[in-house]
This record gives sequence, structure tokens and C-alpha cells, in this order.
Amino acid sequence: MSKDVIAIVVRLNRDIELQKIQIFSDYFETRFNFLFSILAAIFPSSIIAALGFYYAGFLDLVGYILAITIVSLISLYGMSYLSRKHDELLEIIDEMFEQVEKGEGLPSLGEIRKMMKK
Repeated sequence: MSKDVIAIVVRLNRDIELQKIQIFSDYFETRFNFLFSILAAIFPSSIIAALGFYYAGFLDLVGYILAITIVSLISLYGMSYLSRKHDELLEIIDEMFEQVEKGEGLPSLGEIRKMMKK
């Protein structure tokens, strides 16, 4: 093969690997945003529901404060957990870019997804 054909093949392989990284990144970024949005929506709605139960007389003041405290702690823990997972994802994406720069191939998208579930 000529040098031009080899260069085109190498470029196509590199583009495919970069596309895998893009698909992987988009998938997990969308998933992160979805889960974070759910947590962000549950937090105020739970506080409003607890306030409604308090005004309706189903909860006393201690129960209301306890409900708000529990919901706040669960929401904050969930958001901090998602934030840590997001940081881990960015490190993995950085490692993938380094592999592509070295000319190494990446596993298939299915294998990458299986690795992330561990």
C-alpha cells in the first residue's frame, strides 16, 4: 500500500475511536444530567409536600423538621455521589483520549458500557 492509503486508513481508525469517545461521553453526560435533574426536582417537591402535611395537621413541627432534614440529607448525598461519578467519568474519558493519542484501539461501546457498570 502507498503511504497515502495507509495515512487514510490510520486517520479513519482514529476518527472511529474518537467517535466512540464522543458517543460514550454523550451517553453518560445525558444520564448524569437526567439523574441530577430528578434529584433536584424531588428535593423542593418533597419539602412542599411536607409543608402541606404540616398545614393539614398530619405532621407536627418536629415531624416536619425531621422530614425536611431527611429529604435534604438524601438529596445532598445523591448529588454528591453523582458528582463523584461524573468526575470519575471525566478521568476515564481522559484516559481514552490518551489511548487514542498513543495509537491504541478502544474496546467496543458495549464493552465500555459493561466496564462502567462495575
